[in-house]
Amino acid sequence: MKHSILKIMIMLLLIGLTRSACAEAADEYKVGIGDVLDASILQPEKLTTTLTVSPDGMISFPYIGNVEVKNMTLSQIQKNIEEKLADGYMKYPLVSVSLKESRSRRFFVYGDVIRPGGYPLEDGITVLKAISVAGCFSKGNPGPGAEIKILRPKGEVGAVQTINVDVKQVFAGSTDADIKILPEDTIMVTIAPPEKFCVYGDVIRPGVFTMEENTTLLKAVSVAGGFSKTNPGPGAEVKILRPNPKGGAVQTINVNVDQVFAGSSEADVKILPEDTIMVTVAPAQFCVYGEVNKPGVFTMEENTTLLKAISVAGGFTRFGKTSAVKILRPRGNNLGYATIKVNINSIMNGSSRDDVLLKPEDTVVVSEAVF
Repeated sequence: MKHSILKIMIMLLLIGLTRSACAEAADEYKVGIGDVLDASILQPEKLTTTLTVSPDGMISFPYIGNVEVKNMTLSQIQKNIEEKLADGYMKYPLVSVSLKESRSRRFFVYGDVIRPGGYPLEDGITVLKAISVAGCFSKGNPGPGAEIKILRPKGEVGAVQTINVDVKQVFAGSTDADIKILPEDTIMVTIAPPEKFCVYGDVIRPGVFTMEENTTLLKAVSVAGGFSKTNPGPGAEVKILRPNPKGGAVQTINVNVDQVFAGSSEADVKILPEDTIMVTVAPAQFCVYGEVNKPGVFTMEENTTLLKAISVAGGFTRFGKTSAVKILRPRGNNLGYATIKVNINSIMNGSSRDDVLLKPEDTVVVSEAVF
């Protein structure tokens, strides 16, 4: 008999210590409708059962029937069951109650996620984890136009606080921006379709492209495969057609191609969503006039030299003076021409060093020999 009493006292002590260690955590949680509880009778007989809180806030416990548990802590439920069992059913009953699954503390995720709906709230869950539980984003990772809002119930019935989430900061790893979710929070996810721009005309792959951060004109043309007729010559035109956000006429921005290729960051215009880039690349040309068999304007090929230019123009006529050949080269900005004199005889005798490489818009002049 003494051993039985001692055994009971030790069991009471152990249970008391366990309850003391878990009291703070248990008392923080109040049971709600739909929660699943594990309940055990430890003394005088052993019995374990799993119970779900019904819509009326009750559980049905062996021997004593319905027990109200809604808005009670686990320790309160435990004590209540022990008192009811002791009231004519058992002597010195020992009961343990634990939370198996929380279904009353929930959060909700709606919008552009794979599995919208309500989910059990786990301790410490944040916006990013909540969206992950809902299957993540249904339209890929959010772009610049994405919006995430938390609708949080306030004290008044029906009142809601709207919290705007800084999406960019969340994905940059900011723990401050990744807000902790509270019971009954609703997370609204809106992912705008990716922003686009268009490139048409003399590019290798004209079409519509997804906007990336800090896309400039040169980068946009590069995404479209680059120019389809080599690099643009002096006759090239690049225009940006930019929609008016207020619905008015489309703005036309003329791009200074020469300055862009000279490395000017100001000329390399930043592209905005819905911009259309029109590229017109005129072929680079040069002219040959004077005493050649086919004077005229010719399309520039790669590494066109003076000797090759004269050859393309049919060579010298019998009146052409090989010692009187010059190149007129535009100075730019309508400042006239620079004159480059050449020694064609030296070139024809095999001096490649004297065979000048032509530039677009050069004019080769072959003078007539005087007898």
